[in-house]
Amino acid sequence: MNQQMNKKAILNYNGNTVVTANPGSGKTYTVVEKIGKVLHDLPSYKGIIAISFTNKASDELKKRCKRKGINAKSSFFGTIDKFYISEIIIPFASHLTHVMPEYQVVESTETEKHYSELGMITENVTKEQGALLKEALCKGKIFLNISGEMAWYIMCNVPGVRKYMQSRYSHVFIDEYQDCGKIQHDIFLALCEMGIIGVAVGDVNQAIYGFTNRFPRYLLELIGKDDFEHFELSKNHRCHPSISEYSLCLYGISKEIIEDKRIFRVSVDGNEVNIAKR
Repeated sequence: MNQQMNKKAILNYNGNTVVTANPGSGKTYTVVEKIGKVLHDLPSYKGIIAISFTNKASDELKKRCKRKGINAKSSFFGTIDKFYISEIIIPFASHLTHVMPEYQVVESTETEKHYSELGMITENVTKEQGALLKEALCKGKIFLNISGEMAWYIMCNVPGVRKYMQSRYSHVFIDEYQDCGKIQHDIFLALCEMGIIGVAVGDVNQAIYGFTNRFPRYLLELIGKDDFEHFELSKNHRCHPSISEYSLCLYGISKEIIEDKRIFRVSVDGNEVNIAKR
């Protein structure tokens, strides 16, 4: 199946989808087209979840959809932390705490010694951690560094989250899935288990947030799941095939040799100034 056929197949497939895409392969274009196709068939009170890892990427995706004339309806566009905070923590924390404080987002649990233990929290919340987490929420504290864990705890203990997600959203799109950690992966799968169709897009050769122990393992896990259909977008439209070939060689991936070379390799002693002079 050639790339154009693959793009068409992605647009027409109506189940859980994982797309692996190389840079310059038309990934964002395909995602925008898919979002437009899905939203066209939804009533005004429903929408999709479109998650990006940076505000810049999220703003760009939203702008592209707007330029295409796509009606976002009741959709969410934003970062993963923003989704946890605005769609799960703030609306549903009071179902656990039975109080409705003014919420404030705190950068890290490390800034408040009393809650520093929560920095070690995982999706397997202990009884003591749960009590401390509820105390923090009662005081309106949302810790950014554990927003995923806080959202997960609320999802697991408040049935209303499931009902809300099912009634509000039909699809969840996550870009740069190779940068997902375990909690992001677990929440994505939980949304899919609710009947929301998941669309994960990523590149196994890239990991922007590798320094935070996020690696492509969860993207690869999706590729191997029976309930996800895998599609590839491999052709790079931004540069000559020989440049793409060389970049893959740097990753240790052997590809077909391109005879028409438009790249060469040279070693230069010195710094950037010496390279520029050459």
